[in-house]
Amino acid sequence: MKKLNPPTSIDHNTTFADIIDAKRDAIVKADLQTKKSTVLEKYVEYELHFNNQTIANITPSAFSQGDKNLLACYLSGGTKIAELKKHIKLLQDKYANEKCMYCRIKDPDSYDHFLPKEDYPEFCALGLNLIPCCTTCNKKKDRYWRESGKTGIINFYLDDLPSKQFLFADISLADPATPSITFKIDNRNKITASIFEIIKKHFKRLELLVRYKDKSDTAISELERTLTTFGKKLTVADEVIATLEYAQQLSLDYGVNYWKAVLYEEITKHLIFFETRKKPKM
Repeated sequence: MKKLNPPTSIDHNTTFADIIDAKRDAIVKADLQTKKSTVLEKYVEYELHFNNQTIANITPSAFSQGDKNLLACYLSGGTKIAELKKHIKLLQDKYANEKCMYCRIKDPDSYDHFLPKEDYPEFCALGLNLIPCCTTCNKKKDRYWRESGKTGIINFYLDDLPSKQFLFADISLADPATPSITFKIDNRNKITASIFEIIKKHFKRLELLVRYKDKSDTAISELERTLTTFGKKLTVADEVIATLEYAQQLSLDYGVNYWKAVLYEEITKHLIFFETRKKPKM
């Protein structure tokens, strides 16, 4: 998990105005024009809280939940929304665009409205409120974002994510050929309590520990295929070193808490896994 580059360089007011101008339905267009000044006032409030990192203190929406004409600015915003999404993606490095930052499992094939568009329809086309993520995370997050006056999901534009490890893997090798793997989050490295609390809520809401466990067998199979393909003549010690180097590279690319990096580094502590691979098949 790494912080994303926010689309602060975009003229959000112009984007909203252009979306309105592109509307062909005269009734919808007229309705949006009457709401425009209020929306832009709410943009100012959002940006103020964004810059002060107090997004959880934003006031309730100025509009009815699910305002269909405002929602249409995003859902049928045409080329302007497409351009906005493209701009957000272009701001990120290649590793951020390869995997959903919310989970680091799937491709970021959708955009999360950090403040839910149903509850804050005025922000549905605001770039600062759009965070690339996968469809699975988007659905699991749903309209959840705040709990007891504090954010409950990591805001990858705002939150200063720790460089210290908080995700760990436990491996049981009762049967070395089929490792049993579980993941956990732990604050043994003394991460700031406030951000660790958000991390815990984020992992719980998106069911990340279970999802990582479910993917672990595939990740182990990928590792074994890689070792077999590129290291047929490697000794056990060579395979351990190669796996550790691979884990370290993944950590550099995707962050110290990237689940595969954590898994692969942990498995290097279990020589029996590598020794079992080297035994002749009966």
